[in-house]
Amino acid sequence: MKKVFVSYSHKNYQWVSKGDDDLILWLESQLLSEEIEVWWDRELKRLPGIEYEEMIKDKIAEADMAILLLSPEYASSQFIKDIEEPLIKQRYDQGELLILPIVITPPTVNQRKGRLAWMFSSLEVFPNDKRTVIDVREASNAEWSHLKANLVDGILNRFDEFEKAKEERIRLAEQKRIKEEQRAKKEAEKREQERIRREVLEKKKQEEREKQIEKPQKTAVRKEKINASIQDAKSSKLAKIAMWLACVIAVIGIGWLSLSWYQNEQKKYLLYLSDSDFEILEENGKYGFKLKKNDEVVIPLKYSKVENFDSGLARVSNDEKWGLINKAGKLVVPMMYDEIDYLYSNYNGLRKVKLGNKYGMINVTGELVIPLEYEYLSVSGDLVDVRKNSKCGFINFQNEEVIPLKYDITIHFRDGLCAVGLNSKYGYIDKQGNEVIPLIYDSANSFSEGLAAVKKDGKWGYIDMHGNVVIDFAPYDQAWSFGEDGLATVCLYGDYGAIDKIGKVVIPIIYDKHFSFQRGQAEVQLKGQKFVIDITGKRINETK
Repeated sequence: MKKVFVSYSHKNYQWVSKGDDDLILWLESQLLSEEIEVWWDRELKRLPGIEYEEMIKDKIAEADMAILLLSPEYASSQFIKDIEEPLIKQRYDQGELLILPIVITPPTVNQRKGRLAWMFSSLEVFPNDKRTVIDVREASNAEWSHLKANLVDGILNRFDEFEKAKEERIRLAEQKRIKEEQRAKKEAEKREQERIRREVLEKKKQEEREKQIEKPQKTAVRKEKINASIQDAKSSKLAKIAMWLACVIAVIGIGWLSLSWYQNEQKKYLLYLSDSDFEILEENGKYGFKLKKNDEVVIPLKYSKVENFDSGLARVSNDEKWGLINKAGKLVVPMMYDEIDYLYSNYNGLRKVKLGNKYGMINVTGELVIPLEYEYLSVSGDLVDVRKNSKCGFINFQNEEVIPLKYDITIHFRDGLCAVGLNSKYGYIDKQGNEVIPLIYDSANSFSEGLAAVKKDGKWGYIDMHGNVVIDFAPYDQAWSFGEDGLATVCLYGDYGAIDKIGKVVIPIIYDKHFSFQRGQAEVQLKGQKFVIDITGKRINETK
């Protein structure tokens, strides 16, 4: 499970607690299904200073991402400056940690140009439209819902890119090691060739000395032969010149035809190879491709960035824009997009692209099948979840509207139903756009195992796919979706436990932090001590 550390000023506590400004608690509930754990210091408040500081350091050390809630209070926090920020920056500089700065309220100009300068100069802050979170929160509920949805997408995308970059670093390190081995091998071969050259040279010198001894006796015979050869050459000079010219012309013509034929055949051959037959090659900051089996460079090193081939095409970039080439090196999609996605199996042969702040989808020839007119775009089964003019709905892969773009927020389809929100009320629609469960809830999660957690009048309960209440509403702080083990995590007064599908508390609500079961086991924390339990609540072992 990936781990996210939240760095914030305690003066901004409302953003990590339950209430109208609830952001991090909501984020935690959304990322859980993606196996991402969000952590902040809610359970450390009672710890003494030194122990608290060590726990914070441990959490930063084990995190995969750090979320920074930026504000004037954040910038003036001495604890963040002395303890949290140096460790976060160190791990970021070493390529071990992702950072997502979220601007809650704008720091002062001096703070932005001072100790926060490295964040604003080298990191992409959120939101990225020059507004702050508080601006969006005060604008409208619809924009607030959009911001939170975009935040989840941004975190997932950052993790995807981080994993790809990590794989690329490993690949480049391995490539460097291979280059060093090859260089050492070439040096050894060069020394051996030099030794052989010297032996041959010495042998030639010896032969030359022997010839000098025989030279006087052979000179007269050689002169006679030379004179005879000159006479013969004169008599047939014109014929030989004509013959020579004819041969040269023939050779040039055959060579040109052969080269052209070879190049065409090689291109055909490359197109039939599999994606895995190609390997990225880098030299002096430029990238191309070679064949793995013989190291032959088949696509020149002329791009500033490249990605591995997928579905017969590779993403390439010169500076900031991306395009696609085929295995023969032909540019089939011009380098004009800010982003080009992979060709996933459920994308119906299309790729998601971004230009500016708009998204669309192209086919394998680069034709825009879904135009660049959407503020958000994500494939959900056989439909595409989109947002346009701040309204959400679904289209098909032919850009035909299937479900009208009229909702403030839509969540991906699960079990055939999709949670939607309009005017701060939530319900569920089917794939034909029918509102099968009315929009009467204050919050709603996706269906899982036939049930969905919904919130009404400050309480959480669970409904089935017909809208029937299966588990009565209870005053939980938060309730999460059911897993394959038949349990759902709930939070009550800041403590965590789990219930079964009839609402019975199976795992006591006593634990310090959120947990989820994977293959019948979950890591929990009780009064600072971590250990593993099974689905009956029985302790299995302790963890470090």
